[in-house]
Amino acid sequence: MVFGNLVSQNPNSNAHWVANRETPHPKSPSGALVINKNGHLSLFNQTHHVIRSSNGGSASGGAKNPISYDYPSDTLLDGMKMGWDLGTRLNRKLTSWKSLSDPSMGDFIYGLDRHGLPEMVLRNGSAKLFRTGSWNGFHFSGTPEVKNNSIFKPIFVSNV
Repeated sequence: MVFGNLVSQNPNSNAHWVANRETPHPKSPSGALVINKNGHLSLFNQTHHVIRSSNGGSASGGAKNPISYDYPSDTLLDGMKMGWDLGTRLNRKLTSWKSLSDPSMGDFIYGLDRHGLPEMVLRNGSAKLFRTGSWNGFHFSGTPEVKNNSIFKPIFVSNV
Protein backbone atom coordinates (compact mmCIF):
# COMPACT_ATOMS: atom_id res chain seq x y z
CA MET A 1 0.00 0.00 0.00
CA VAL A 2 1.24 3.49 -0.82
CA PHE A 3 0.07 6.90 0.35
CA GLY A 4 -0.14 9.64 -2.26
CA ASN A 5 -1.53 13.06 -3.01
CA LEU A 6 -4.02 13.64 -5.83
CA VAL A 7 -4.45 16.97 -7.59
CA SER A 8 -7.74 16.05 -9.27
CA GLN A 9 -11.04 14.85 -7.89
CA ASN A 10 -11.15 12.38 -10.77
CA PRO A 11 -10.81 8.89 -9.20
CA ASN A 12 -8.98 7.70 -12.34
CA SER A 13 -6.18 10.28 -12.03
CA ASN A 14 -2.75 9.39 -10.65
CA ALA A 15 -1.12 10.76 -7.52
CA HIS A 16 1.46 13.45 -8.28
CA TRP A 17 3.47 12.60 -5.17
CA VAL A 18 3.78 9.36 -3.19
CA ALA A 19 5.02 9.39 0.41
CA ASN A 20 6.42 5.88 0.53
CA ARG A 21 7.26 5.21 -3.10
CA GLU A 22 10.44 3.26 -2.30
CA THR A 23 9.10 1.62 0.87
CA PRO A 24 5.53 0.48 0.14
CA HIS A 25 3.49 -0.52 3.14
CA PRO A 26 2.56 -4.22 3.23
CA LYS A 27 -1.11 -4.91 2.67
CA SER A 28 -2.03 -4.81 6.31
CA PRO A 29 -4.79 -2.87 8.06
CA SER A 30 -2.54 -2.12 11.04
CA GLY A 31 -0.47 0.71 9.53
CA ALA A 32 -1.43 4.32 10.15
CA LEU A 33 -1.12 7.79 8.67
CA VAL A 34 -1.14 10.32 11.53
CA ILE A 35 -1.10 14.13 11.75
CA ASN A 36 0.20 15.18 15.18
CA LYS A 37 -0.71 18.32 17.17
CA ASN A 38 2.10 20.28 15.45
CA GLY A 39 0.73 19.43 12.01
CA HIS A 40 3.49 16.95 11.11
CA LEU A 41 2.44 13.98 9.01
CA SER A 42 3.86 10.54 9.90
CA LEU A 43 3.39 7.18 8.22
CA PHE A 44 3.70 4.18 10.58
CA ASN A 45 4.08 0.50 9.69
CA GLN A 46 2.26 -2.37 11.42
CA THR A 47 4.86 -2.46 14.25
CA HIS A 48 4.36 1.28 14.92
CA HIS A 49 7.74 2.35 13.50
CA VAL A 50 7.85 5.57 11.47
CA ILE A 51 8.34 4.89 7.74
CA ARG A 52 8.13 8.56 6.69
CA SER A 53 7.63 11.81 8.55
CA SER A 54 7.17 15.37 7.30
CA ASN A 55 9.35 16.73 10.09
CA GLY A 56 12.50 14.74 9.57
CA GLY A 57 12.60 12.47 6.54
CA SER A 58 12.55 8.70 6.62
CA ALA A 59 13.12 6.52 9.66
CA SER A 60 16.33 5.26 8.05
CA GLY A 61 17.88 8.75 8.13
CA GLY A 62 16.83 9.73 4.63
CA ALA A 63 16.28 13.17 3.21
CA LYS A 64 14.43 15.96 4.99
CA ASN A 65 10.91 17.04 3.97
CA PRO A 66 9.80 14.11 1.80
CA ILE A 67 6.41 15.82 1.57
CA SER A 68 7.62 18.48 -0.80
CA TYR A 69 8.48 19.23 -4.38
CA ASP A 70 11.98 17.85 -3.79
CA TYR A 71 10.82 14.34 -4.65
CA PRO A 72 8.54 14.53 -7.69
CA SER A 73 6.97 11.44 -9.21
CA ASP A 74 6.03 11.54 -12.89
CA THR A 75 4.43 15.00 -12.96
CA LEU A 76 6.05 18.45 -12.97
CA LEU A 77 3.84 20.90 -11.06
CA ASP A 78 3.92 24.69 -10.81
CA GLY A 79 6.82 25.75 -8.61
CA MET A 80 8.76 22.50 -8.90
CA LYS A 81 12.44 22.53 -9.74
CA MET A 82 14.39 19.96 -11.70
CA GLY A 83 18.10 19.25 -11.64
CA TRP A 84 20.94 19.03 -9.18
CA ASP A 85 21.23 21.19 -6.07
CA LEU A 86 25.00 21.15 -5.68
CA GLY A 87 24.79 22.47 -2.11
CA THR A 88 22.63 19.62 -0.80
CA ARG A 89 23.56 17.05 -3.51
CA LEU A 90 19.83 16.57 -4.17
CA ASN A 91 18.94 15.45 -7.70
CA ARG A 92 15.37 16.41 -8.59
CA LYS A 93 14.10 14.39 -11.56
CA LEU A 94 10.87 12.95 -12.92
CA THR A 95 10.56 9.17 -12.84
CA SER A 96 7.90 6.97 -14.38
CA TRP A 97 5.71 4.64 -12.40
CA LYS A 98 6.44 0.92 -12.66
CA SER A 99 2.84 0.42 -13.89
CA LEU A 100 -0.52 2.25 -13.83
CA SER A 101 -1.26 0.79 -10.39
CA ASP A 102 2.31 0.64 -8.98
CA PRO A 103 3.92 4.04 -8.24
CA SER A 104 7.33 2.61 -7.38
CA MET A 105 10.09 3.84 -9.69
CA GLY A 106 9.85 2.67 -13.27
CA ASP A 107 12.48 2.59 -16.01
CA PHE A 108 12.00 6.09 -17.48
CA ILE A 109 13.82 9.07 -15.95
CA TYR A 110 13.81 12.70 -17.12
CA GLY A 111 16.38 14.91 -15.48
CA LEU A 112 19.51 17.00 -15.75
CA ASP A 113 22.66 15.30 -17.01
CA ARG A 114 25.58 17.32 -15.69
CA HIS A 115 28.36 15.33 -17.33
CA GLY A 116 29.93 17.87 -19.69
CA LEU A 117 27.64 20.81 -20.44
CA PRO A 118 24.30 20.51 -18.60
CA GLU A 119 21.35 19.22 -20.63
CA MET A 120 17.99 17.61 -19.89
CA VAL A 121 17.88 13.91 -20.82
CA LEU A 122 15.09 11.32 -21.05
CA ARG A 123 16.35 7.80 -20.37
CA ASN A 124 14.91 4.31 -20.45
CA GLY A 125 17.30 2.62 -18.06
CA SER A 126 20.74 3.70 -19.28
CA ALA A 127 19.64 4.34 -22.89
CA LYS A 128 19.21 8.01 -23.89
CA LEU A 129 15.91 8.51 -25.74
CA PHE A 130 15.91 12.32 -25.94
CA ARG A 131 18.22 15.17 -25.01
CA THR A 132 17.66 18.91 -25.12
CA GLY A 133 21.19 19.90 -26.05
CA SER A 134 23.32 22.02 -23.74
CA TRP A 135 22.17 25.23 -22.07
CA ASN A 136 23.52 28.24 -23.99
CA GLY A 137 22.46 30.94 -21.55
CA PHE A 138 19.04 31.51 -23.16
CA HIS A 139 17.61 28.08 -23.98
CA PHE A 140 18.69 24.49 -24.56
CA SER A 141 20.55 24.41 -27.88
CA GLY A 142 18.97 21.24 -29.29
CA THR A 143 15.33 22.27 -28.89
CA PRO A 144 13.30 25.04 -30.48
CA GLU A 145 13.21 28.10 -28.29
CA VAL A 146 10.26 28.04 -25.91
CA LYS A 147 8.12 31.08 -26.60
CA ASN A 148 7.20 33.33 -23.70
CA ASN A 149 3.88 32.44 -22.13
CA SER A 150 2.19 32.77 -18.77
CA ILE A 151 2.03 29.01 -18.16
CA PHE A 152 5.60 27.77 -18.52
CA LYS A 153 8.87 29.65 -18.11
CA PRO A 154 12.11 27.65 -18.06
CA ILE A 155 14.83 29.16 -15.88
CA PHE A 156 18.32 27.72 -15.65
CA VAL A 157 20.21 28.31 -12.38
CA SER A 158 23.78 27.17 -11.73
CA ASN A 159 24.86 27.22 -8.10
CA VAL A 160 28.42 26.02 -8.77
